[in-house]
Amino acid sequence: MKKPKRISDNLIVLYAAIFAIFAFLFLHLFFKQGVNDFTIEILAATLGASFTVTAMMVVMKLQTRHEREGEFAKRLFDKKIDLYQSILEVIFRMDDDNVIDKEEIEEIENKIGEAAMVANADLVSGFSQFIVQLKIYGCMYPRSMNKKQINHFVKYFKKHENFLANIYQKLETPLGEETFEDYFISLDNLVQLIREDLSVVEGDIQEMLEHFVEMPVDKFKLMRDPNIVD
Repeated sequence: MKKPKRISDNLIVLYAAIFAIFAFLFLHLFFKQGVNDFTIEILAATLGASFTVTAMMVVMKLQTRHEREGEFAKRLFDKKIDLYQSILEVIFRMDDDNVIDKEEIEEIENKIGEAAMVANADLVSGFSQFIVQLKIYGCMYPRSMNKKQINHFVKYFKKHENFLANIYQKLETPLGEETFEDYFISLDNLVQLIREDLSVVEGDIQEMLEHFVEMPVDKFKLMRDPNIVD
């Protein structure tokens, strides 16, 4: 989308430059004809006005286009935020109750279908593999996979490499039972892909996110009952 617009802007500048060159040559030709000073003043004023109008038209056209693109980019960003938040809310809700049922998978699938309208290719491919995994294994994390599921995962994605997310297409590590975690799209991978799609935050947070997501509430039985805030 951006490339044709950039070409159009360049054409406008090119046409303006060609117009200026021809105008200069035209004026130079008149000077050679020995015209009187009054004619030269009229011609200079006409050309000056033409240059000014042309320059203003170019500037206004480019400014209007940039303002329109800026407004569209803002609305698109806001739409992305809303869609991605709604997807993550459902996923975290599944994670909280430790139950992944058919209705929740279908809800996520529908929301991801909407998000595919605005998400970049890497994120859409990540969403796609995530849903495929949920439909086949009902797991959000590689640690939840049993041996039978892992074995099927390896065979299935070796046979259907096009189902792998873009971020895994060029991995040099062969897909196997020992390395399947490197090819598994989990919640932390999705969040990182969303951050990269939004392009407003920096850093890789995948491991950081997994630290608190995988920690069960009161894992070491150290919370007080009732757990009153002092």
